[in-house]
Amino acid sequence: LSAAFAAKDLDAVLDTFTHGAEPTYSGSETRETATGHAGIRGLLTTLFARPCTYRFVFEHVQASRFRDVIHVVAEGTGHEAPGDSPPGGVEFAYRVAGALLLESDRWRWLLVAGSEPTPI
Repeated sequence: LSAAFAAKDLDAVLDTFTHGAEPTYSGSETRETATGHAGIRGLLTTLFARPCTYRFVFEHVQASRFRDVIHVVAEGTGHEAPGDSPPGGVEFAYRVAGALLLESDRWRWLLVAGSEPTPI
């Protein structure tokens, strides 16, 4: 997911979502949510039109599997770089939580939610 975001590869990002159900995407910004492939495509088209590139590196990942579902929480660093190619830009704490479904021997997002955690 991070590599597809960094490349602004809309089709690659959408391919990480389940094809057998309506997936939901929720980013860390207000009203940055969509359900269904068409809704997620519209939201990400707007996001990828920004004059910056996003990528993520996750250092801490927790996961729990129950049958064909995995619940994941990953914490790490988000990188926002100006233009279409890093380096430079801003780093920020980032967390992704979600659920993935096993479809045709591949894990795909059913729900992915990003947030920017604050230190305690």
